[in-house]
Amino acid sequence: LEHLFHEALSSRLYKIAVTPGAPFFSASTCISFPTSTVETAALSISVEAGGELQALASVLNEVERVSKYGFEEAEVHIAKANLLSDLEADHIEREQLESEGFCSEFVEHFVRREPAMGVAYEVSLCRALLPELTCAQIAAVGADYRWDLNCVVKITRPQASWLR
Repeated sequence: LEHLFHEALSSRLYKIAVTPGAPFFSASTCISFPTSTVETAALSISVEAGGELQALASVLNEVERVSKYGFEEAEVHIAKANLLSDLEADHIEREQLESEGFCSEFVEHFVRREPAMGVAYEVSLCRALLPELTCAQIAAVGADYRWDLNCVVKITRPQASWLR
């Protein structure tokens, strides 16, 4: 569910980014696990210098809109299709994949007790379960994220001398 939430939200942010006059060049969300006991949710925004606050406000407004109104059926359908497509590509290319992915899967199994099922089983599981997931279930994931609490804003940009 988390992956689908971030996929749908990132796609929505992409649509905003490509509209004329958008407040940011690109934006996306994701989760990561820097340690076995810490999960982080990140908003990444690329923006013109001086537009940071407007871009952040715009992205947070979309996050709030999702928590209030959820996703459209088409957004969820596309997120599901993207997830299944990525897994199917991994399955087809499984003999050419670097071992780093396998190592990561086993580390997650050991550290976070996540099942290490292999890509073939993961594809068949997704084919069976994805059609059953609803927009409401996926949007509800956003309620777990409190962007207004425990939030760190990190802005990186080139030095001013590089911009001239």
